Amino acid sequence: MAKIIYLSREAILAADDLPVEEVEVPEWGGTVRLRAPDAFSWQEINAQLKDAGLAEVYVIALASMLVDEHGQPLFSADQVQALARKNFQVVRRLGTIAFRLAGGSRQEVEAIEENFEAPQDGASPSA
Repeated sequence: MAKIIYLSREAILAADDLPVEEVEVPEWGGTVRLRAPDAFSWQEINAQLKDAGLAEVYVIALASMLVDEHGQPLFSADQVQALARKNFQVVRRLGTIAFRLAGGSRQEVEAIEENFEAPQDGASPSA
């Protein structure tokens, strides 16, 4: 029988449980770091996503999870729009990784995209 190890508050708080993934982005000429959000950050992200369009969904998630080599956020709330001006395919690719790091399944990411496949008001996608 395996011995049970009970964690202390200090041990729990000291645990580094936010995975970081480095992703090569040839279109931007280098590598970025994405860090999984903590519980409060994920709650804030979800609140922002409530009425967001497809591009906004990826940009908001991505902007909140891009970090530097010290784990500090690369983008402030004021800079999210600048990130939205980048190539959508790159943002989408990185955003998908960000959602996975946040614990989202492939099915959840596909469901997000399916919600945006058809125009909501009958307008054409290019309208």
